[in-house]
Amino acid sequence: MKTRTRGAENAVDPIGNIGAQQQTRALLRQTQARLARAQRLGRLGYWEWDIQNQTLHWSDEVYRIFGVGRDFALTYENIEGMLHPEDRETNTRNVQALLATADEVEFEFRIIRPQGEIRYIVQTAQVERDEAGQPLSAFGVMQDVTERRRTEQALRRSQSELEAVYEHAPVMMCLLGPQREVLYANRAFTAFTGVSETELVQGRACGVFGCINAGEHPDGCGFGASCGDCRLRLAIEDTLATGQGHKEIEYRATLERAGARRDVVLLGATARIESGESHRVLLCLEDITERKQAEDRMRLYMAVFECSEEAIAISDPQGRLLYINSAHEKLFGRSLAEAQQMNYRDFYPPESVQILDDRVALALARGEGWEGDLMARDATGRLFPLWERAGSVFDDQGHMLYAFGFMHDITERKRAEEALRESLEKYRVLFESFPLGITITDAQGHIVEVNRASEPLLGLPTAEHIKRRIDGGEWRTIHADGTPMPADEYASVRALRENRLIENAESGIVRTNGDVTWLSVTAAPIPLENYGVAVTYSDITLRKLAEDALRESEVRYHDLVESLRRSMERATHTQNVLLALSRAAQAVQRARSPEAIYQTIGQEIDKLGYYALVF
Repeated sequence: MKTRTRGAENAVDPIGNIGAQQQTRALLRQTQARLARAQRLGRLGYWEWDIQNQTLHWSDEVYRIFGVGRDFALTYENIEGMLHPEDRETNTRNVQALLATADEVEFEFRIIRPQGEIRYIVQTAQVERDEAGQPLSAFGVMQDVTERRRTEQALRRSQSELEAVYEHAPVMMCLLGPQREVLYANRAFTAFTGVSETELVQGRACGVFGCINAGEHPDGCGFGASCGDCRLRLAIEDTLATGQGHKEIEYRATLERAGARRDVVLLGATARIESGESHRVLLCLEDITERKQAEDRMRLYMAVFECSEEAIAISDPQGRLLYINSAHEKLFGRSLAEAQQMNYRDFYPPESVQILDDRVALALARGEGWEGDLMARDATGRLFPLWERAGSVFDDQGHMLYAFGFMHDITERKRAEEALRESLEKYRVLFESFPLGITITDAQGHIVEVNRASEPLLGLPTAEHIKRRIDGGEWRTIHADGTPMPADEYASVRALRENRLIENAESGIVRTNGDVTWLSVTAAPIPLENYGVAVTYSDITLRKLAEDALRESEVRYHDLVESLRRSMERATHTQNVLLALSRAAQAVQRARSPEAIYQTIGQEIDKLGYYALVF
């Protein structure tokens, strides 16, 4: 503590220990000039406070630090008003401590210049007291440390940001010592290994991953049978030895943890960090196992695409082609390089482009697929029909990334469809105009189709007909002798059940008015999926009536002939008897005696035999 007596001759020079009072004025001016220059360069100013007389003196540099002119009134209120509101209370406590008991205080505070700029000030102050310990005056030095504080703040901010990046980066990071031992590891690293940083520290990379090669030797990582080929270990050791950093180090390994193994692919980079006499290596790793698997799958897909007979095209959302396969090149006659300079719309005529814009593009934008036929145009200008199935791919935010299409030429299919259409039309005309009734069933026996000739034959409207089954109870069917025919004897039911042709089966259909229509029915299985049998039937009622009439005529004719035969036989018997009697009479006339007469009559009777008896 410095003291002085009031009015003493040996009072301290107001400008400090900068020279004796006896120095010449020239030396004083020179010293003051040097002091002022030093203050400006160091942004260092001083002040003096005569506590007894309540006067305050600032050096020129203090005025510059506060950003005010010499006309600034050095009052407590003015000075406190320039202090940062958050620092005023602390400043007051420091001044009170200085005046009360402290001999020297040092503290930092902020001021706000009239222009609004904040400056950081470090101040050191000393107090001089009398013999009673009462403060007489104070002397202080102020230094503007704004730039230093801003630099420190920027450095702390950078360190904080770097720490945040280090800790929260999705990339694994660790700091390795001279023996490849782990010194620090970030969260991504511990999450990947499943081991805490405390457990990882001092473990060797790559052994800390659980690499199975590191477990082959008691000394661990680097000594296993396969460690000599480990690219990651070699890169780390080279960086430690030469300072050369390495990038894109692909590290494939089999890791084992808690008895479970997994194959991984890591992508690494190394950088040496100087630390005194030792060297350290920052190791950054990214798990690219899924990416590699995706790349492998992509290679597989590309191989499949190239082998596909379907033409495949991939475009961006605007329609610019990104990829076409070999089948597409062959179909349209344009190479991949040519296609990548084109829009997919260039491969279609205007009418198809209209469909693509009005229907397909809207469906793909909604994430819906589209499938249909379009007309396309190849490199020669030839138009041909095309079948296409289109889809789209979106990112997690719902933005379309790609559109794709699978397609093939359907010229032959169209020709076949036209030929089939013609055949179906011929079949339809034949089916409808055929004079026989036709019924088609499904595999369960439901009637699905009938022709026009069936209505008059069965007396049943088509709408009612196709509601029935061939074995339905609505049918009234009889045998030729008039007895009821059970459904399992119907020709159609037998053909469906036995899966064979049933030909020319006769049956009678009893109509609602009691009339019977006699039919000749042929039924055959249809060798198509979901189909049952085809049944044809013709009206044989007139033939049946004619056959019945013929049978009746034959019976009457037979009876007549038999009657005539019997009549003729009786006439013949009578004639023979009369002839015999005539011969007997003539013999009697010639006889000369009764014996001769009896003998002659007996002989004639013997000749008549059966006829005589019948007569």
